[in-house]
Amino acid sequence: MNLKKVFFLVLFLVCTFFCLDVYAETRKDTFKSSFIAEYGFVESIKHFGNFQYFRRINDGEIAYCIEPGISLSKNDYEGFYHLSLEEKANAVHLTKEQLEKISLIAHFGWGYKGHSGNDWIVATQSAIWKELGTEFQFTSKYYPSDPWKYVISTPKEIVEHMKEIEKNIMEYKKGVSFGHSIVKIPWNGSVSLEDTNHQLREFIVSCEQCHYSINEDTIQIRPIDNQNGSLFLKKQNLFWERDFIVYYSSSGQNVIVPGDVTPMEQKISFEVVSGSLHLHKYDMDSKSCEPKKGGTLKGSIYHVFTENGTFVKELVIDENCNASISGLELGRYYVQEQKAGENYEIDETKYFFDLSLDRPNQELVVYDRMYLGQLKIEKRDSKTKTCQSITPYATLNGAIYGLYKSNGTLIEKLTILKDCSALSERNLLLGDYYIQELQAPKGYNLDTK
Repeated sequence: MNLKKVFFLVLFLVCTFFCLDVYAETRKDTFKSSFIAEYGFVESIKHFGNFQYFRRINDGEIAYCIEPGISLSKNDYEGFYHLSLEEKANAVHLTKEQLEKISLIAHFGWGYKGHSGNDWIVATQSAIWKELGTEFQFTSKYYPSDPWKYVISTPKEIVEHMKEIEKNIMEYKKGVSFGHSIVKIPWNGSVSLEDTNHQLREFIVSCEQCHYSINEDTIQIRPIDNQNGSLFLKKQNLFWERDFIVYYSSSGQNVIVPGDVTPMEQKISFEVVSGSLHLHKYDMDSKSCEPKKGGTLKGSIYHVFTENGTFVKELVIDENCNASISGLELGRYYVQEQKAGENYEIDETKYFFDLSLDRPNQELVVYDRMYLGQLKIEKRDSKTKTCQSITPYATLNGAIYGLYKSNGTLIEKLTILKDCSALSERNLLLGDYYIQELQAPKGYNLDTK
């Protein structure tokens, strides 16, 4: 048993257990060969002569050699079609990339849009061999005793045909170019993508979770229900109106019959982007979530507005001094406090923020100041009811008062000044307090109330 038979047997056993339906589409065919006298080649000391073309006996369809150095078999070939590119490649011992390229060469070679004559057959076969890494040269004369004696440059018409085949392949494989394979679309918005390769009209378009419209090289995508999705583009040249077939033989070279090639497919995914705001509220003095005793930040209420003042949503600060909103359309907004926490002053500042594709999620830190009381004492003479004493030997200034919490804790001592007043620090939390004279002024009795 030769090596090709051994390899195919192993491949068959592997696919029997693991591939299952890999070779579900097959056919049996035989081929005959004919020499092309005007074109000779030499590839090695054992492989030289005139180019040949192969035809399928039942219908005359042309086939190309994809296994240089091995002769055509006179026995039946097993053909594989309507399979994936990878499955076909495995059947004839090629890589997926090799088979993709030579199937394109065969597609755009002889027989494609007026490509006729032996020169096109030779050009197509030459391009296939070149892709498979076969090194060969053209000869002007068949000379078995010295195959390399009459080596010549590749004929001009063959070079030109090979260039045209490659040009057609490059044009076919040219996809759309939107600059991104993943695009971001604003919530409740759309996006327009321009194909800089000018290939959009060559593709069949379908869309998952979106509506689309096409205007020349531009496609506009609008998501459905603001769901993420994908745009699918497919291009296929259906010139041959049949699938290309690869043929395997255990006793001869493998061949390919041209047909329509694997479609060009592209996928553009889109992500619908909405905005969010995370609001953090802290005490002005401590710059933290810990309020002074007697106050609370929890329960503060803020309203979210669009830039033009349209109400969006109410936010209530939680026990961790946070509130959040998500699912916002991109744009400009502001928040403003509507109700402060217990014993805190309301902040009427409008805090603006912007939501964009680049920065859809924003954080704001706002501060509230606790209500802090301040005590002013004004002392009067009981007789004159003014700041003037009834006698020149007495004075009201210099009297000292103690400022106490309702539980008797002394907070501050206040001294009456020449204008008969005293002012405490502005640091009194909301609550109950009292004052009591600690030292009477000159000429007056101590007030014990």
